[in-house]
Formats: sequence, structure tokens, C-alpha cells
Amino acid sequence: RYDQSPSYHSEDEEINTPKLKVLEPQRLVILGDEPRNSFYGAYQLPSSRYFPKLNANLDIVSTSENKYGSGTKVMAYCSPTLSTTKIIKELVHGQTPVTKTQVIDPESATVSEQQCWARIFKQWEKISRFEEQGSKNLAQDDTCSSRDIISLAHQGLLSVTGVYSKLAPENKGDIPIVNVKNQLALKDMVSRPQLYAAKNVGNIQKVLVWYFGHLHIFERQVGKHSWWPTTKLNAENTNAAILLDFMRRDLRLFGELDVRLQQFALVEKLAGKKQAYSSLISLEAKNIPAQVLAEMSRVHIWISNEPSHSYLDPHTWHR
Repeated sequence: RYDQSPSYHSEDEEINTPKLKVLEPQRLVILGDEPRNSFYGAYQLPSSRYFPKLNANLDIVSTSENKYGSGTKVMAYCSPTLSTTKIIKELVHGQTPVTKTQVIDPESATVSEQQCWARIFKQWEKISRFEEQGSKNLAQDDTCSSRDIISLAHQGLLSVTGVYSKLAPENKGDIPIVNVKNQLALKDMVSRPQLYAAKNVGNIQKVLVWYFGHLHIFERQVGKHSWWPTTKLNAENTNAAILLDFMRRDLRLFGELDVRLQQFALVEKLAGKKQAYSSLISLEAKNIPAQVLAEMSRVHIWISNEPSHSYLDPHTWHR
């Protein structure tokens, strides 16, 4: 869950440093951890600004919400009797999915984005009068920053070509196509609270960030300037497995909870039962003692060492 105020800026930034002014969407992302049927869903953050509260009679237990750290909070849901699919069904009930409107929204777009879109749309209409068929490619205008163009692409308003097309979704349809040439850095698009976690894996740097309202993993090799996504843009429903693998294996985000689950599996084995937990979210064993559920409900899931925004700078290498 991400609920940081849009006006946020890091206290460790220099007073004279230009602040990243980005309207940051507040989101609730639900990940389902099943080997053959992983799930990713992005929703508007409920007005209560809390995680979903489920009926106590559903036999679902959740971990505790951590009250410290960045605007990103993590909670896990487990059940002794329900499958992952059934838990997710309960969690998404009544939630509002995130969708692309393909219309500029003054409430969610910055002033510069609105000005950029007005300029692009005017150019596109002019070209469309003379080129009824075929692609209508536009060059990057001085009115538009690279970040504004990428943001408009994530709103479904246009498509992007050029080297930075990897940072935008592949939108289809009768929409403008803009060639982004001006330099663009991940730090220009991700504010400090949107940077949730970072990890060095060999000679690769990896970060888990909120990127235009969705959770994504970016990486770069040591000595390189540019960050590129390893998760799929505009196909977020296929990213659950890679996101959870990074959280579990590299970040060890679920370490304490996994220990609790492994302890239960051992108890079940000693009791002569063959069934044990198969995933983080779904615990399909029967007759879990109330004590085990109580222990899980006291677990906090959080990053103890939050990365600095400077981690995204060129040539930054942390051990």
C-alpha cells in the first residue's frame, strides 16, 4: 500500500535542490502467491487509507501493519482453510481497479503534463489532416519534458518511440506517437517515498519502486547510468511471481513470517500430517492452532534499512 502525501519531499535534501514535483497516485496492490496462478491487482487506495478489513468469520489472519518508515506499507494474509484464490476474492471485493482513461485528468496530471498534452494533441490533429493512413510520428517538442511524455504514455494517451520507449507501455490505437530523445533518468520519475527497497545482487543493482502507480523492479549493471525495468509495463498482471521472488529471496521481506510457516509445517510433519504450507498467502492446512495464528498476526513486514534517493544517481554503488 502506498499512501504518501503528494507534497512530500525528503528532509535530507538540500534546501537549494529542486524538488521532484510529481502527483503521486495512492495505491493498493494485491499480490497472490501461487506457483501456477500468481495474481497482481492494482486498486485505488480506499478512503479509509487502511488495508482491507475482512470478516472475522472468514478464517483469515493478517500480519500487523507497520507504522514506521516510508509511505509504503506491507501486509500478508493467511488462512488455514481458504486457498489463495478465495482470499484474493475477499480482498478485492469492493475495491476500485486502476484503469487508463485515455483522457487528460486535471486532478491527476501536473500543469506541465497538461501543457505538453495540449501541444502534442494540436500537432497530432494538424498531421492527421494530411496523413489519414499510416503512423503519425511526432518529434519531441520543447514544451514537453521527457518525463511528461512518459507520464502521458502511462495514462494511455500516446505511444513512445526511441531508446526510452522501454520506460513506457506499448499503447495501441489511433494515438500520437512521440519520439523521446532528451535525456531521462529514473530519479526524474521516482520520488524518495516511491523508492521502497534496493539490493545489490552480484554486479547488478536492483530497486523496487512505485512507478506511475504500479510496483516495478528496475535494475542496472555497476558502472552504467541507466535503469531499465525487469518487470513488464502495461502487463502488470504478469509480474506477481517476479515481484514476490525479489521480495522473498533478495530482500528477505517475509523472513519472519516464513519462519512461522516453516515451524507450523514441522509441527504438522511430526504429527503425521503430510500437508504443509505451499505459499506465503495461502496456507491450506487444517486445524492450525490458535497460537500459531496469533503469532502470525504479530509479525511486522517492513524494510529496516530504507535506501536514499541518491541510490538512483549515476555510478552509485553501495555495499
